[in-house]
Amino acid sequence: MSVIKEKIPTLFFELIQVAFANKDTLTVAPSEKEWADLYRLAKEQALIGICFYGIQRLPEEQRPEEDLYYKWMGIAAKIQQRNEFLNKECVRLQSHFMEAGFNTVVLKGQGLLPYYGNLGGFRQTGDIDLWIDGDANAIVDYVRSHFERYCITKAHIEIELHDDIIVELHVHPARLRCPWLNSRLQNWFVNNRAKNDVVEVGNHSFTTVTTDFNLVFLLVHLYHHVLMEGVGLRQFMDYYFVLKSIEKQDFSMKQSFVSIIDSLGMHKFAQGVMWMMHNIFALENDKLLIEEDVKVGNLLLKEVLLGGNFGKYDKRNSLVVSSNPLARVMGGIIRNVRFFSIAPAIVLCNPFWRLWHYCWMKTRGYR
Repeated sequence: MSVIKEKIPTLFFELIQVAFANKDTLTVAPSEKEWADLYRLAKEQALIGICFYGIQRLPEEQRPEEDLYYKWMGIAAKIQQRNEFLNKECVRLQSHFMEAGFNTVVLKGQGLLPYYGNLGGFRQTGDIDLWIDGDANAIVDYVRSHFERYCITKAHIEIELHDDIIVELHVHPARLRCPWLNSRLQNWFVNNRAKNDVVEVGNHSFTTVTTDFNLVFLLVHLYHHVLMEGVGLRQFMDYYFVLKSIEKQDFSMKQSFVSIIDSLGMHKFAQGVMWMMHNIFALENDKLLIEEDVKVGNLLLKEVLLGGNFGKYDKRNSLVVSSNPLARVMGGIIRNVRFFSIAPAIVLCNPFWRLWHYCWMKTRGYR
């Protein structure tokens, strides 16, 4: 049976659509057991807050029993508090690095909240991601001299501010594990670096990237995590809200989008994402940037439901998250094979990229 036709996932997707105001009610009122399953799914997909917003829009007779409702409400309140705290941290961090001579923009996370409108405070947060402008060696030296807890990789510099607050500094917003595709992506980043927006989130304002930038960058982010470890519905939801914000007849944006994703070898993947946008989140057809691909869409949906947020619940990922470096490499290669049809160049290049990255880290003494 298709995943989208099974009762619990279908009710889960409907609840999300209710939160988005794309539906007013669920098809049927869930039983107590079904509500427990919906809560589990919401937790696995890091959508507790968004789903609670949907519950508040449901008629009384379709809501969960009192104990679960208040449990859900308590977690949603904590998510709102954390969002407020992270918004303040974004402002503080940008000011901090500006004083040190480094310009930054907020990527993903808090930078996407303006797209969500009233739902923004209910988006479950992760790390703070900053795209930092400057010489990589100078940035590394600054981090080493000003922060106690950090980890440096080729992808980013990870700083632990508090026990539960991680900041990732990106000299490059994203990478593709294929030399020629990555070269094209980095050139696109360089050419679009100056296009930033100042956004208002509650009583706070900070600098983030534009919608045009997010259409490509967030798709690359999804692509990378699907291939390497897994990604949950929350990240697809981010993409939904960015697509929702664009003008229906913005043909120049669509043409520019198709041109860059074709050059990055991501056309089939993007088609699957569009299927997700339309069938899971009920995005209007005229907001889709390219045609849908149902086969790729179902592949992505299966991965999302099996893996949950960043693949944490995917039992097939046991090798990918192993403490043994060789096991992680083998697990990554085995995982990649599943996606050869949508990412042949990256699947073939990834083993060589892993070897190069390991040597790069060792020669620099990074962890």
